[in-house]
Amino acid sequence: MISLVSGTVHSLTQDRATILTSGGVGYELSIPASLATSLKVDQTVSIQTWMGVKEDAITLYGFSSSEEKALFLLLMKVSGIGAKIALAAVGTLNTQQLGNAIAMGDIATIQRIPGVGKKVAEKIALELKDKVTPAAATSSAPQAFTGTTSGTPSVFADAVQGLIALGLRREEADSAARRAMAAGADSETSIIREVLRQRGHQ
Repeated sequence: MISLVSGTVHSLTQDRATILTSGGVGYELSIPASLATSLKVDQTVSIQTWMGVKEDAITLYGFSSSEEKALFLLLMKVSGIGAKIALAAVGTLNTQQLGNAIAMGDIATIQRIPGVGKKVAEKIALELKDKVTPAAATSSAPQAFTGTTSGTPSVFADAVQGLIALGLRREEADSAARRAMAAGADSETSIIREVLRQRGHQ
């Protein structure tokens, strides 16, 4: 299994890159659009890879980070999702956007992936919601997605709903809940209490 390719970008298209190693071996990689736009010919790179093996083809996929690769492989576990859609997913949404969308059941955001309609988006959210968690944030900017134990996404969602019931707008509730989780709150009640404490209501 080839898990990392280091060398110089020899050729580049919107969805493929050929990396020429110091030993003179060229590896053709299928890459997400986001990675393609960040590469340049003759650039020296180290790219995370995963080898897909089928009866009629062996394809090497390249990723900008280990997190992106992990999310790609996670998407591949969803029934009916192949490498094409998984690659389009990580190429359209970054890991923080996609991880948070899955964890929070944000179907509209998942549908931004080319080739993904509402039913497929719902399937992705349903089958992976316990595999990722909304990223804890110390500011309004979201962080990269992280793995989680089951239950965390629903705790986050319930806390957000509770904060909305207390009068916060959804965007405010979402950001406040993230900050509370970053401060160590890990249950619906503790998240709400921490938010109220931070807002000076306790």
